[in-house]
Amino acid sequence: MKKLFATGVILLTIMSSYGQQLPDFHFQNARGEVVSQATLPEGQPLVIFFFDLYCDACQQQAEWISAHLDAFQDVTLLWVMYGPITEPEPFVEFKNTYFKDAPNVLFCADGQFMFDIWFGYSEAGSLFIYDESRNFLAKAESIMPASSILKVMGK
Repeated sequence: MKKLFATGVILLTIMSSYGQQLPDFHFQNARGEVVSQATLPEGQPLVIFFFDLYCDACQQQAEWISAHLDAFQDVTLLWVMYGPITEPEPFVEFKNTYFKDAPNVLFCADGQFMFDIWFGYSEAGSLFIYDESRNFLAKAESIMPASSILKVMGK
């Protein structure tokens, strides 16, 4: 039933912008460095997770991805938190809990509240999938099992 639901979410939220290029965004990581399309590794698929540190569904998403991290080795996983990083400790703790030694998992914050302008209205738990050329593939308005995300990317 969960797989059927997840597949339905994917199919219902495939946007008319299929193939559209990744927006020219810029966020900040916990060290204050800019994270943008230009700073991401090239030639890899990209999954952007819009999350909140205290969102139960977001924590479930992180558990699902971390349990299948080997399948995402050649995928950039970008976790974007809504709002500025006012207290870095919980932010860093979230990353270390789920993805401590994963170099392809990046965390940043939308301190300028621009995520909705760049990606369209989104709530915590939403995710966006792009191919290795940064063409848009799909948006899920809620969390998705790792296997469903991989399926969208053809893996």
